[in-house]
Amino acid sequence: MNKDAECLTELDKEGLSEDFGKLIKEYRIAKGYSLAQLDKMAKVSPSYVSRIERSLRNEVSFSKVLRICFILGIPYELMISKAFGEIDQVEIEREKQSIKEILLHNDFIVQGKTVDVEVKEILISLVNNLFECTWDSKTKIHDLYQLSKKVEKIKGLL
Repeated sequence: MNKDAECLTELDKEGLSEDFGKLIKEYRIAKGYSLAQLDKMAKVSPSYVSRIERSLRNEVSFSKVLRICFILGIPYELMISKAFGEIDQVEIEREKQSIKEILLHNDFIVQGKTVDVEVKEILISLVNNLFECTWDSKTKIHDLYQLSKKVEKIKGLL
């Protein structure tokens, strides 16, 4: 028996929610991946993913969906919630992350270039400075200067 067929459950037979396709597309676009790029990473054809995103494919291979979600960084709880709707009306909360965790643990692009750890650390420092500066009439110029130094450093690295 095919492994994918073994994973088929009653939930699979009911079909995926429309929100699941939207979720896949949202994460794929946020990561900056084309359907062809996702194909190379997840080994799932572009047409297969496109049909999921447009809610034209209701029955899917669980292993393919897991690969797609892993590549896109979609938390499994969110994947299940969006794929099959709310189960027993229990809302699954996504773990909250600090800005530092989000910046360090996710890949992203700025001006067409992948941001490395050094730039991420400066961005974290910049964000921290934004919230730590007093921003009153006595410190405003100093605060602006400190922020501008970090912005210049980031721009120099990109």
